[in-house]
Amino acid sequence: VSYAVRWQRQHRFRMEFLYNGGSSARFQVNGTDPLLAAFKPVAGEFYWVNHTYTHANLGCQQDFRVVPWKCVRSGGRIVWASRATIDSQIQDNLAWARAHGVPAEPGVLATGEYSGLRILPQQPVDNPNLTAAMGPNRVRWIALDASREPGMRPVGSALGVPRHPIDVGYDVDSVAEEINEYNWFHTAKKDGGSGLC
Repeated sequence: VSYAVRWQRQHRFRMEFLYNGGSSARFQVNGTDPLLAAFKPVAGEFYWVNHTYTHANLGCQQDFRVVPWKCVRSGGRIVWASRATIDSQIQDNLAWARAHGVPAEPGVLATGEYSGLRILPQQPVDNPNLTAAMGPNRVRWIALDASREPGMRPVGSALGVPRHPIDVGYDVDSVAEEINEYNWFHTAKKDGGSGLC
């Protein structure tokens, strides 16, 4: 954390962090989240974006028994994450930030894996419960995956803004391990990767 603050100041660049407050409780050591403890004194140095409380899927219920996956249907209708789930994921994360001194931007949201937003071809429309949640939760900006949607568009009363995330693995200790993990997740099986992407 100290290195990140120094690097930002040296390069005049402010990092954007997407946060899941629910993970802080999961990764506590002796009742304390050491990463949160390190960030608290310098939290104002970074730009914090609500990434939902537990990184829950806010789109359709996914059937992974087929490749590619498809949306589960019941009575011919898509089974969506509920409005109550979406509201609690947004509000619980903002409440966590307030309680822990993290100056999160309340009008900005980035759903986990861009869930709830259309994903072609499996989920051709946004979750209607997500679009309905934008206004009541005062979300003005929602992150879109620029690799899928390069242009801005409305998502309910919010404006969807394409972004190019930098996905850094939190479970690696070195640059070599980071590259190895990235290649594993983003390479086809025929090329030695997982084939998940």
